[in-house]
Amino acid sequence: LGVGDDWNTTAFPMSFAIENVVGSTYSSHADEALAADEQTSFRVPHGAKVTVTENTAAVSVDGFTAGQIFNTAYTNNGETVEGDLEIGVNNTRNTRKITVTKTVDSKVAADFRTYIFYKSTDNWAGAAGNGQFELDPAVINTPVENVVEIPVGLEFTVTEDTAGAGFAGMDTYVGIGSAEKAKDNKLTVAAGLDDVTVNFLNVRVTAELTIVKNVEGEADCVRAFIFEITAKDQETGYSYTNRVVIVGNGQVTLNQLQTGYTYTVTELTGWSYEYDVKSVAASDKLQNVIVSKVGGVLSGAVSFYFVEDGTVTFGNKANETNWLRDEAYVSNLRYVWENQK
Repeated sequence: LGVGDDWNTTAFPMSFAIENVVGSTYSSHADEALAADEQTSFRVPHGAKVTVTENTAAVSVDGFTAGQIFNTAYTNNGETVEGDLEIGVNNTRNTRKITVTKTVDSKVAADFRTYIFYKSTDNWAGAAGNGQFELDPAVINTPVENVVEIPVGLEFTVTEDTAGAGFAGMDTYVGIGSAEKAKDNKLTVAAGLDDVTVNFLNVRVTAELTIVKNVEGEADCVRAFIFEITAKDQETGYSYTNRVVIVGNGQVTLNQLQTGYTYTVTELTGWSYEYDVKSVAASDKLQNVIVSKVGGVLSGAVSFYFVEDGTVTFGNKANETNWLRDEAYVSNLRYVWENQK
């Protein structure tokens, strides 16, 4: 007797009944448990009828479809023996549905895709146990999903490939069903028979941006300086605009600013016209920093790619010409008249 199957660790309880030609029991072979590709053999007299039965009620065959019993010499199980007889049992492992969903909490670029890899940690080598597929979200907070079927009884891992550029500034969380999600890009699902839903959530990371004002030579400066912070991403639709005020030497911190975008911080010099911008600097954690100049002179604007907490610092010094109030001023220069003859 041979048991053919794609899973070689499960024992299948088998029972055998041997009858003579008039229907009375001749003998009974002890029940045995056979794993895949294992076999047993016994001798019976010519003319006896052999019946093979698989005990599918046993726990050890949970997850399998009842065996299809066949033989090499006859078309059906239960024929009389005229010579050596080989009987085989083919068991098919059942499958479970694995639904994988992906949700994003903010608009993402068109090339922001999730590649999901699922891989069995057991010794099953079937093609359906190892593979990948792509999930591409199109609407904020609306999950997209894909369903695969793999054999039951397998422990497997589902992994989101977060190496792509689209994941910059994103955190990934994952959980099963309605359970609370953990911060990770992979999840291992225990072996079982039931269908499972694995949920991935991509959340835009936030960070702090600090704007610092230093006024040269005026420790007690009380002038108000206004800064405008903007960001606009055509591809994702993200837009941000804010204004903050710093009085004299000081600083202000913007909390929970979304990362993964390019921001511009501009000092509104028309308001603080009595002071010239002498320096603009950005901390090392800010990337792709561009300090704007007009005609070689600092304009009071700096742009950068924001991925983690960072600081921009503006240095100012009082000028000697623009000291009328508001923005209505003229430049007055002293002119020395020469004596005319």
